[in-house]
Amino acid sequence: MLKRLTLLVGLLSAIMTGVYSQHDALYNQYMFNYFILNPAYAGSEGVLNASLIDRHQWVGIDGAPNTMTFSTHFPTKKKKVGLGMYVFSDNLGATNDYGIMGNYSYSVETGKGILSFGVQGGIYQHHIDWNNLDMEISDDPVLFTQSYNDILPDVNFGVYYYTKDFYIGASSKHLFEIVFVDVTQRWNTIYESLARHFYLYSGKKITVNPQLTFEPSVLLKWVENENLYFDLNLMANYHQHFNIGVSYRSHVKSLVLLMQIHTNNNLSFGYSYDTYLGEVKAYSLGSHEFTIRYTIDVFAKRSACNDFE
Repeated sequence: MLKRLTLLVGLLSAIMTGVYSQHDALYNQYMFNYFILNPAYAGSEGVLNASLIDRHQWVGIDGAPNTMTFSTHFPTKKKKVGLGMYVFSDNLGATNDYGIMGNYSYSVETGKGILSFGVQGGIYQHHIDWNNLDMEISDDPVLFTQSYNDILPDVNFGVYYYTKDFYIGASSKHLFEIVFVDVTQRWNTIYESLARHFYLYSGKKITVNPQLTFEPSVLLKWVENENLYFDLNLMANYHQHFNIGVSYRSHVKSLVLLMQIHTNNNLSFGYSYDTYLGEVKAYSLGSHEFTIRYTIDVFAKRSACNDFE
């Protein structure tokens, strides 16, 4: 059912607006690793960070999104320079998106904190498997004469400022706004593009005592030609080994429960569950997201207020 619904929504959008835009995958546990949202974050933790995310959205609906992402980033010996990369696979019904991005960031000390600039560059592949579509018109020339397996360049940019207990970042993804499909039929031009995404986020750590801290944060997301959406998050950290939090996501009207456990100084496991408050609730059993994170202090640790050269 979702396969037909996905195609129907796409075609209706194309007919009404002449544009059908791709969206980035949703993540819940980005507050554990903002690198997946902002290239300027690379190296800011002062350690090598390797993370694997596996997200299953709208469980119980055929063809629902499944996203896997592996990322790693780290500071160099010069400390001001951060490097990284990530690869992803995002599947929704008959559509499959893949990509690989390399990352470079440069940081400067500013007063009590550090200001970082970052850029990512790589390739993005968009593919449609026609065998997974149930079509009433199986020989539509507008659809089946087009190439839906393009590999195109992609670029992201971001800035990030942080201290020991405060941070704020902004990023813009898909600066090229690459076009995968361009079809002209009669007086209509229909094309599928990867829309520019803009993110603005900020958070603050509040220390209650040496064992307990709270971290409220907010994420604003805007995609061209669409509304502004937001996430409201509250995270609690106990003894540096256990995180538990809650989020509200306006985009899909969902409440998110998440947790992270540190088994030792290097390895941690995260899990989150989405429960939907809108129409999707009647059809889905929620969404699950699993994260494995490994960190290692390859070089001397870098803090926001000292040891920065």
